[in-house]
Amino acid sequence: MTTPENNALAEVEEDSSIASSLRGALKTELRRILRPPYSVLTCIAVNGLLVTLLWFIAPTWLHDLFFSWDSTYFFPIVLASWMIADVPATNQLAPDRYRVLSSLDNAEAIARLLRAKHLAIALICIPITVTAAIVVGVVTGAWVTMVLTVVWVSTVPLSSIGIACIVGVLWPYHELPLKTRWQLRSKWRTIFLRWGFLILLPYGLVPALGLVGMAPS
Repeated sequence: MTTPENNALAEVEEDSSIASSLRGALKTELRRILRPPYSVLTCIAVNGLLVTLLWFIAPTWLHDLFFSWDSTYFFPIVLASWMIADVPATNQLAPDRYRVLSSLDNAEAIARLLRAKHLAIALICIPITVTAAIVVGVVTGAWVTMVLTVVWVSTVPLSSIGIACIVGVLWPYHELPLKTRWQLRSKWRTIFLRWGFLILLPYGLVPALGLVGMAPS
């Protein structure tokens, strides 16, 4: 007989299972992303919508407050940076604690898990940003720029995630409802200050890594 307790136990067992291949780890990660509470999808969607509104609709003074570039050619690049510049790119271990804890003594498994997370985010973000680059190229007629932009948004963000995830390795934190954080407000250094810093850090770190990726080698 199936009970809520059995379902919960099965979910924990599934979450704590370690795939023996990158393909299996990627499939597990995609299943995790595509089921409630959809935190990764929500972060990516909100960031993508926010940067689009700020770029095309916001007043000039507000646009200039966030972006140094005005050219439409840069929009797909900025979109790619913002879509991954959030906790999915940095805080990758704590929300997936069952699988992480079960493989802490297995460096190969941890590396495979992180690679799967990076690829899963890339599979979601890259098609969107490539489409944006193609649309900009068609509208502007700058075909060479379009090709270069497509190459950039298809490669550099993935490497940025791979480096930015070190933040979550060094300073992981659990996702808590704001109500819970408010109830624990007496511990403001860890509940608000540390949490706020780690939430804002990716917005500076990931674009900075993207700029490094644009530099000639």
